[in-house]
Amino acid sequence: MKIKKTLLVTFVILAGLAMLLAMVYNITKNSGQNEQLSGLLITLFISGLIGPMFFLPTYLRSKESYGLPTAFINYSLMILESVTMLLGLTLYGNAIGGYGQVYLLLIYAFFGFHIFSYPRKFLSSLVQLVIPLGYIILNVVEFKYLSHSNLGSFEIVYNGLFKNGFIFTWGLIIGGFLAFCKFWYLSLKPNKHQEELKNVNNLKTLYIPLILYIIFIFIPGIWYLSHGFQNFFINNSSILFYLLDIIYFAYIIYTLGQNFSSQLQKFLTTDSGIALPEIEDKNDDEVMVPKEEEAEKKE
Repeated sequence: MKIKKTLLVTFVILAGLAMLLAMVYNITKNSGQNEQLSGLLITLFISGLIGPMFFLPTYLRSKESYGLPTAFINYSLMILESVTMLLGLTLYGNAIGGYGQVYLLLIYAFFGFHIFSYPRKFLSSLVQLVIPLGYIILNVVEFKYLSHSNLGSFEIVYNGLFKNGFIFTWGLIIGGFLAFCKFWYLSLKPNKHQEELKNVNNLKTLYIPLILYIIFIFIPGIWYLSHGFQNFFINNSSILFYLLDIIYFAYIIYTLGQNFSSQLQKFLTTDSGIALPEIEDKNDDEVMVPKEEEAEKKE
């Protein structure tokens, strides 16, 4: 097992160095004249540098079965999602003024939490990687053969990556919102949802994170991304691809919502190692009656 972990860490370090060298080479060779290429290489470097800070702990400290092939798939998924998300965000960096840079840090930190929810099974991980790749390829085909665009080959691929990132980021902020709201809703009627809340302690503590999430991530994210709709749909050439966007968007929201819900439940259980106070029982008065009677008998 130690050998497998060493192999993965070595691969991640080498991949990060390769991304750094590619970025430096582009700056020295082309002086960063191609803004799209420079932006892509910078996002690759950021993803390869910061992404593993979230990704490696999920593998090295995981108590679940997490094989090396699955780890490589999840690492590739992390790079793809991180790069496309950053591309989508940087294109609209001025949409909410100076707060854009702060929001970039907040959304990436939340993306780090999303990394902990990656599947532990190889097939599930592979499906979660193949679907966005398929979406990107279909968009490349659309740009190249159906939209009658004059864009070059690299620009076409770049636009495909951006579209994926735009939809993924929407799914990220909405999926997180739905996950927080789900547990908040369940906490309102804990007796009715005992099966779903099994081993989960003090769901009332989610009120504060939910409010903070809405204020600092959800509302700014809606405002932030809404400025990109015009450019997002400008190159779509048929109703078929509008339908594809909608289906893919629904898939992203469903998948991320499910993953977030599962991860939040693990985080809130005693298995996470965090001791949380239990929810107050409405029948506390009934439970105390026998104890008081026993005390009176002893006297």
